Amino acid sequence: MSQQGSNQGGMIPGSDWSMGLNSPTSVSQATVLASLGGKLRNLYADLIAEGVPEHLAEIVSRLDAGETSERESART
Repeated sequence: MSQQGSNQGGMIPGSDWSMGLNSPTSVSQATVLASLGGKLRNLYADLIAEGVPEHLAEIVSRLDAGETSERESART
C-alpha cells in the first residue's frame, strides 16, 4: 500500500506539525483563525448581548450551589 493511501501512524496525510509555530503555514493559519473568530463574534454579537434567559440562569445557579455543597461535604 502506498504511503499516501495509508494513515501514517495516526497523522493526517498532508499535515506536517513538525514545522512548528513559527512556520509560514502556521502564521497564515493563525491569521485565518483570528479572522474567523472575529467574524463569528460579529455574527453572534446580538445573541451574546441578550444574555442568559432567567430560567436558564436559575438552573445554572442551582447546579453551582449543588457542586459547591458537594465539594464542601467531600472535604469533611
